[in-house]
This record gives sequence, C-alpha cells and structure tokens, in this order.
Amino acid sequence: MKPSLLLLAALGGAALAGGMLQQPAPAQAAAPIYPWCMQPSGRWGPDCYYATIEQCRAAASAVGFCYQNPAFTPNPVPAPGRRAR
Repeated sequence: MKPSLLLLAALGGAALAGGMLQQPAPAQAAAPIYPWCMQPSGRWGPDCYYATIEQCRAAASAVGFCYQNPAFTPNPVPAPGRRAR
C-alpha cells in the first residue's frame, strides 16, 4: 500500500473513533411561552416575551398593541383529592 493511502486510512480511522467517543449534546431546554404578545406596527412578527400585561403595554406604548398569546397555557392545577407526583 502506498504511504499516502496508509496515512489517509489512519486519519479516517482516527476521525471515526473520535466521533464515536464524543458525548451527545444535552437537550436544550424549551423556551418559556409567555402569556402576552406585542404586535409592533410596521413589522411582521409579534414579540411574545411579556409575563404581564403591564410589561407589554410599557413596551408597546406608541409602537404597537398587546394581546394574549394563543400558544400560552397556564400550569394545570391538579384535581382535588389527587396529588401531583
């Protein structure tokens, strides 16, 4: 076998072995979904990063309007008599 092919095979094997030894990346936490959105005028997308209507109104003053985030669902309350595990 030619020396260049032997070197190429060795480098390829080392790369494969290194790839197998890597740990998988931890899953990213899901971004929180906030209850209020602000729709700026003159832009196409809403900003849904507000925990209270007051925060949203302060950010939206003179540049847009606020509305409840349709994707937001509050934490469910366990039924009476049942404990959350």
